[in-house]
Amino acid sequence: MDQEEVMSLVAVLAFMVKVDEEIHISEKETFRIICNRFDLKSVDLNQILVNPLSLRHLLQDIHTQDAKTLLVNLLALISAKDGIICHSEEHSLLKIMEILGESISDYPFFDQQGMLNIDKVLNYEMQFLAKLPPIDPI
Repeated sequence: MDQEEVMSLVAVLAFMVKVDEEIHISEKETFRIICNRFDLKSVDLNQILVNPLSLRHLLQDIHTQDAKTLLVNLLALISAKDGIICHSEEHSLLKIMEILGESISDYPFFDQQGMLNIDKVLNYEMQFLAKLPPIDPI
């Protein structure tokens, strides 16, 4: 994944953290972990948060299938992290997936009605985080 893809991925995640107009501590902590794993510096984060691009523009910068899959997984995780998946989070995730050309049938955390299953998402948390770049050893 190139730096442009990483920056766009993180910017989309930042959008999801605040989409319900409430930033829960667990969402913030998950976002921080993701940023640390991508080795993003304060300057990079500031660029993302101060100069927001349109969501559609950000999604156009996500080209590889690995990046798309990782993004969908992390968006689901951030949505579920506070214990409640609100309508705006689920709607945004489904719209993002549509723009990316992703299908809910490819992701095991959607139920038969096409809704996010919070328990399934949280059960996959460690697998999602394992797909992030490794942390430098101590």
